[in-house]
Amino acid sequence: MNKTAPLNIFVVHNDPFFLQLMYDNLLAIGQSSVYLFDNSSDCILHLPEKPDVIFIDYRMDNLDGIEIMKKIHRYDHDIVVIFVFEQNSIEQSIDVLLNGAFDHIGRKDVSYHALELLMQRIVRFKKRMKLLQQHQHRDRNPFRKFLRNTGLL
Repeated sequence: MNKTAPLNIFVVHNDPFFLQLMYDNLLAIGQSSVYLFDNSSDCILHLPEKPDVIFIDYRMDNLDGIEIMKKIHRYDHDIVVIFVFEQNSIEQSIDVLLNGAFDHIGRKDVSYHALELLMQRIVRFKKRMKLLQQHQHRDRNPFRKFLRNTGLL
C-alpha cells in the first residue's frame, strides 16, 4: 500500500452515498484530512481552513460547478479543483479544463487505485508549483543582491 503525502481535501457532492465512497477511498490511500459537504455554500464558508484539493460535483445547487470553482479561485488560486461528472462528455471536460480545473473524473472512476494515482499527481504538481514560486522569488542577479543588502537599492 503506497501512501500519498497528506493533503487537506474537501469533497462537495449532493449524494451521501458518493460522499461516503470518496471518504472511504481517500482514507484508504492515507488521506486523513477529508471534509465532506453536501452543498457548495458550506464548502465556500470553510475555505479559511485552506483545502489543498476540492472535488466538486459538476451540477450542484443553483450554481454550476464552474461558478463554484471561480469563487474558490477568487479566494485562493492555488486550490486544486477536480470536477466529478455523472456522465463524462467532451464538452464538459473541455469547459472545466479551460476554466481552470486541475482535472475531472467520472463518478464511477473513484476507485482506490484511480484516486491514489490522482493524489500522487496532485502532490507532484504542488511540489513543482512551490519550487517554481521559490525560484521566482530568488534574486538571480548578484549585483542587485549586493546593492539590496548594502541598502543602495
